[in-house]
Amino acid sequence: MAMHTRCMRSFVLGLLVAAALPALSSAAAEHYPARPITLVSPAPPGGGTDAIGRAMADAMSRSAGVPVVVENRPGAYSQIATAMVAKAPADGYTLLLVASGHTVNPAVFRELPYDTQADFSAVAQIATAPAVLVANPGLGVSTVAELRAYARQHPERATFASSEASIQLMTSELGAQLPAPPTIVYYKGTGPSINDVLGGHVGFAVTSIASVLPHLQAGRLVPIAVTGKRRAEALPDVPTFQEQGLSGLESTVWQGILVPAGTPAEVIDFLNARVNEALQDPAVGARLRTSAYEPVGGDPAVFSAFLAQDMERQAALVRSAGMVPQ
Repeated sequence: MAMHTRCMRSFVLGLLVAAALPALSSAAAEHYPARPITLVSPAPPGGGTDAIGRAMADAMSRSAGVPVVVENRPGAYSQIATAMVAKAPADGYTLLLVASGHTVNPAVFRELPYDTQADFSAVAQIATAPAVLVANPGLGVSTVAELRAYARQHPERATFASSEASIQLMTSELGAQLPAPPTIVYYKGTGPSINDVLGGHVGFAVTSIASVLPHLQAGRLVPIAVTGKRRAEALPDVPTFQEQGLSGLESTVWQGILVPAGTPAEVIDFLNARVNEALQDPAVGARLRTSAYEPVGGDPAVFSAFLAQDMERQAALVRSAGMVPQ
């Protein structure tokens, strides 16, 4: 009888605790934020992604009423930072700064230390920018038509520099539409890849606009086309690939903010409002323009749908490129 009473007491206590959890969560959300918020960045300090993250953190601190502190956790194609946030408490105090490689990783790696979809909730997209195809000016190529002719006449010289996974996929997608398969030279970073195009060791590169804008302005590189459905604000005179007769090539580079799955909706809404307010901040706007990004913003549902669509697009590109997951 005593055992039955103890079991019944434990059962009732369990029900009471379970019933109290939503109330506790709601109470915590009601007093949010009560301490500093950490924005985990997968980029090393000093780069373009880090600079945008810090500008956003500064602006969000002013409207959130608590500091938003950037913590850099670079390495392993963003997997270190992403896994850290996936395991963090879902309380809104640990955010993840994500970039376009986030939706590429599931397609190029057999195993990840997190579930790209199930372990996160979307807060908001920060910004987006097309990638640009550039050429060494000594090649005399400035349009897609001239590129196709050059690849047909000089297939051995149609060499493309490529670095991060998302750029590799764009380069492969472009290469599939040229008369002859180009030679793709892989680099560990954007800087070395662009240096080799400047030096004439490689003919072409698909890259972020920010990484080559000073070279384009100085005439050291020639822009041929941009990805995406419309022209880039930073390069209004450069047509898209689609304007020049190539299909696809709609991928862009982008950034956004995620939180661990299970974060209360009220907290996500609060953070979403802070992101959208930050995008109106003049300092953030100046930083985005410096990096050739265009602000996006919007609500969590829109960003969540974008992430799902981009994952499908990148997976299809990996399959069509014949890439084998590592």
